[in-house]
Amino acid sequence: SWIKVSSYVRGCHYDVIGLEPNKKYSFRVSAENQYGVGSPLTSEKPIIAKFPFDVPSPPGTPQITDSDETSVNLIWERPKSDGGSKIHGYQVEFRDPRDGRWKPVSDQLVKDTTMRVPNLMENTEYEFRVKAKNAAGFSVPSKPTASFKVKTKSSVPSPPLNVRVSKVGRSYVDVKWDKPRTDGGSKITGKIRTIPFKYYSSSL
Repeated sequence: SWIKVSSYVRGCHYDVIGLEPNKKYSFRVSAENQYGVGSPLTSEKPIIAKFPFDVPSPPGTPQITDSDETSVNLIWERPKSDGGSKIHGYQVEFRDPRDGRWKPVSDQLVKDTTMRVPNLMENTEYEFRVKAKNAAGFSVPSKPTASFKVKTKSSVPSPPLNVRVSKVGRSYVDVKWDKPRTDGGSKITGKIRTIPFKYYSSSL
């Protein structure tokens, strides 16, 4: 059914307000003089009420630049197109690949192109992706990161303990030691079998 938006317009222009976004509308106009209202002219195609700009293009695939046992640091590139409207911020999402459901890290938009994602579970794999937002809404998501396992950052082991010589021969010694207190977060793959030594001579 047709709804009258104005009964009296003197010029050939009128701003129709109060439309519902993303809904189709058709319009028609009738001229009126002292003898009455003429036949209406209807617009050729329905019009969709929407912003005069689009959502941004997707941001670049996020990269993991640092991590520990409960968090990761992400960085990504800005979208190639802002859709004609200033980008308000970014929404970072994560998921456990076994679950499949994407969840926002925070309800607040990230203003920069980097974020520290906290409160992750140790020894759990995650994927991350980013969406950009402007006045028209959210972009499609970026490509996700590869699956990443959150764990304690690895480092070199601590020194072995209780190094001692257990046997001495004419041209050799048998050296023993105890395991290091920490493996640095990574399995110890081997031990150095040769060690520097000092040579002493004595006169009897």
